[in-house]
Amino acid sequence: MTRVKAVGLATRTRFRNRRQKAGKIIRKVSHALSGRPQDRRSVVDRLTGELHRLALDTAREASCVIRNARRALRARDQRGVKQLVSLEKEMVLVQRLIDQTALRLTGERTIANRLISLSDPDARPIRRGKPQQPTEFGYKVSIADTPEGFVVSHQVYTGNPADAQTLEAAIGGAQAIGMKVATVFADRGYGDVVGDSALVARGISDSVIPRKGTAHPRQHTRAWRRRYRWRAGAEGRISALK
Repeated sequence: MTRVKAVGLATRTRFRNRRQKAGKIIRKVSHALSGRPQDRRSVVDRLTGELHRLALDTAREASCVIRNARRALRARDQRGVKQLVSLEKEMVLVQRLIDQTALRLTGERTIANRLISLSDPDARPIRRGKPQQPTEFGYKVSIADTPEGFVVSHQVYTGNPADAQTLEAAIGGAQAIGMKVATVFADRGYGDVVGDSALVARGISDSVIPRKGTAHPRQHTRAWRRRYRWRAGAEGRISALK
């Protein structure tokens, strides 16, 4: 908003900077999260409602600035178009954020495709289920490497598809650059019928992938366990890439 007004657009249109007030509310949210568990949700919902009202007021004034800035552009040269277009794009995301916050305040706790970042709208919350970090935010990446440690295939996914759903693309990416894939090593997340179908589709007859649920009898053999332990070497490369 400041950049739009700095180039001489909608300079007389009222716009109030509410960042300081919003910051105070957010600090109260942080304090509430460290309070008694039975009080957290009600206090956070009340503070979220206050932020929601601030955002509504800000968006309403921003709409007036955008409307008057457009009028000013038609009456003069096109200086300031870049700043105005940037503001309009951001306000589309802000309105989406306001709408999903309104849903949450009505008691809707699970919102499909919810916006978590104004700078990266396609990023998604990804449940990992790990105690130290149950949820991460961003994208899911599939990595395939060789015994020598060369990454030969990678894909980026929006959201959190099941691991097995990414297996065929991972193998196909390696084959597409000329790799003759003989054996596939992967963890338990790939050990279901979807993963089996991917192996058949790509002509792979040898795999070292533990089954979900009841283990296959061959998984109890010493040779199979030795091969599966060797697969753990890929975890270090995945960690380094992250």
